[in-house]
Amino acid sequence: MIRKSLLALALMAVCTPALSQDIEAMNPKELQGAAAAAVVAEDAELLLEIMQEMQRREMLFFKEDRPAICDREPAKTGYFETAHPFHHGAAKQWYFMKLREIRLAEQSCECLAAAASFDDLLQEQFGVTTETMTEEVFFAMRDERESNRRAINESYRAFHSANCRGE
Repeated sequence: MIRKSLLALALMAVCTPALSQDIEAMNPKELQGAAAAAVVAEDAELLLEIMQEMQRREMLFFKEDRPAICDREPAKTGYFETAHPFHHGAAKQWYFMKLREIRLAEQSCECLAAAASFDDLLQEQFGVTTETMTEEVFFAMRDERESNRRAINESYRAFHSANCRGE
């Protein structure tokens, strides 16, 4: 009982500044804290507002099941059937880097892989598919990944944390 009371007081102390902000402007952690504080304070009206915002952002238990397209990745066909096994991993990293770049440009929180297939990106950038890919194309892809990966991944992580279901 004492632990629960201390937790409630701590949540109220931490979340009171966040509660005074506009709910739509709160980041995901602030929303979660505000929801917990509203439950402890038994403020049903505030909790409803917070939960509606969480639902709009598809946070927590409002998250829908991911469509299968969101889990797709490069197939191990063509070049990748005979190439070194690490080449497929590097291609997969390039693919997800490119998807993050697309979502950043769109300022979209939708699942990454729904933006484009691996073959679509290969065709667009290099004029090949996994079936017609060469070692030369792989090395060009790897070089691009090494040049841009950190900046794109950090930018996407910051965007996702601030606007989507991130931390």
